[in-house]
Amino acid sequence: MAGRGERSATPEAGAAGGVAQPAASDRPDASAAWRAEVQRRLLGWFQQHRRPLPFRSGRTPYRVLVAEFMLQQTRAEAVGPFFERFVRRFPDVPALAAAADDEVLAVWQGLGYYRRARLLRAAAAEMQARHGGAVPSDPAALRALPGVGPYIAAAVGAFAFGRDEAACDANVRRVLARLCDAPRPDAALAARLLPVGRGPEWNEALMDFGSAVCIPRTPRCAACPLSDVCAGRRAGRAALLPERPPRRPRPEVVVTVLVARDAQGRFGLVRRPATGLLGGLWELPAAEGALDPGEVARRHALRLTAAAVPLAAFRHVFTHRAWTVRPFAASAAADGPEPSAVRWVAAEALAGVPLGGPSARLVAGALRPSAK
Repeated sequence: MAGRGERSATPEAGAAGGVAQPAASDRPDASAAWRAEVQRRLLGWFQQHRRPLPFRSGRTPYRVLVAEFMLQQTRAEAVGPFFERFVRRFPDVPALAAAADDEVLAVWQGLGYYRRARLLRAAAAEMQARHGGAVPSDPAALRALPGVGPYIAAAVGAFAFGRDEAACDANVRRVLARLCDAPRPDAALAARLLPVGRGPEWNEALMDFGSAVCIPRTPRCAACPLSDVCAGRRAGRAALLPERPPRRPRPEVVVTVLVARDAQGRFGLVRRPATGLLGGLWELPAAEGALDPGEVARRHALRLTAAAVPLAAFRHVFTHRAWTVRPFAASAAADGPEPSAVRWVAAEALAGVPLGGPSARLVAGALRPSAK
């Protein structure tokens, strides 16, 4: 269970435009003796350096499933506080299945990738309806749950049910790629290295090793207990592995936002579309472009009661795009001449409303004593 979405350095140019993939028979993992030595050393390292992550204690199939949903594209160290808050609020499948999407999104708020939260709640509803409120142990039933793909299914199989399944996250792929000099490590390679009867421990060892020693871009080879048996290091290209496609440019978008409040001090909020960026979350009225605040108000059928006041602009970076946010403090009437999708929420009720990151920042700023 390690951080997801990590990137390796740009690979050397090879015959096919990347790092050449050696034949499986030429790689060290073809040797049973090499595999046994790697397993011995890595499991020994793990006994001394195992990370005390909160989702590793008190494991149940449900807690494992929640953790694995959260760990998609998110570093393990960042997940801990969110995991503890989530399982306190939704301690089991029935509690999560009975919750409304907004309840789940509000507890998930700050972790990002909100589609994961909606899929997790949908999976809970499916488990409640079809599996008696339990996480199914059958691999096919597990894979049929919303949001459960090959990685989550393997991780739950290993960590919740003790099976010898190889769970390949970014850390694991990086370690295997370097150890075996395999630019594109696959599931067959991961399964071949897994020691029989030690699936859960082996997966965690690889994940922790990739987080602490075999890190992206600058592997700590001098501190590595496997350096003398590492084929990637011997070939002089450990830092270049695994091969990754070039990073696409991140689009830059200007967004004009109204921190709209009515005469009672309530905030005007609108819900984003269910799919896409920040899908289903609430946000302050906004529109793309460096727009006049009156134009943003018009698009949301808001009637401003005073001239909008510009606030400090800021940049908010998402994984695949970045916003330059141009905020304005705006006084508005709660009842305009036209129907509006704006919902007016008192400050004390905001804790139950899932807000997108930029809007959460602006609302928090508006509520600070110095802003009043």
